[in-house]
Amino acid sequence: MAAKASLKHRLTLDDIGDKLQYISGKSAVHRLWKFHHACSAAAVEAIPTNNTFTWIHPAPTNWWAAYDGGCGCSYKFKLWFGPAKSVWWISNSWRDYLDRACIALRERPCSEAVTNQAILRPAYEATMCDRCRKRTCGLSEFSHYLGEEVERVVSEVRGAFASFFDILADF
Repeated sequence: MAAKASLKHRLTLDDIGDKLQYISGKSAVHRLWKFHHACSAAAVEAIPTNNTFTWIHPAPTNWWAAYDGGCGCSYKFKLWFGPAKSVWWISNSWRDYLDRACIALRERPCSEAVTNQAILRPAYEATMCDRCRKRTCGLSEFSHYLGEEVERVVSEVRGAFASFFDILADF
């Protein structure tokens, strides 16, 4: 439980380096760091670089609707959702959210990292047309789907570190 709880916090030498001298069981801390690092790597992969979100299924709401990107906003990005790879165009504000989410997951590999208002707010505040603004309303819901996927992939890492948790329990 402690290892899982650590995922909600940054675990870098910048944060704990000076305190290491006071910690007995440094090998357990090293294993915790390795676990945190492995979870970070898995969490970041929940945001695919090829923009294909096969783990999410299009919902019957306006923001998932197929859209040709023909508004006056700046460059659009094409995403694919679900097994059928439904096409969905997103504005820069969504792409920027995904970039911020990636950075946040490197430090804190948990669902809270991608559903946090500080990560979402800049997308809502970005300049865009009314059409894109309407679609931005779905970002919060999307962030929850992303958070669920992050928790799923991180739980698979936890399974691979099962013996580590046994060692921590003895520690």
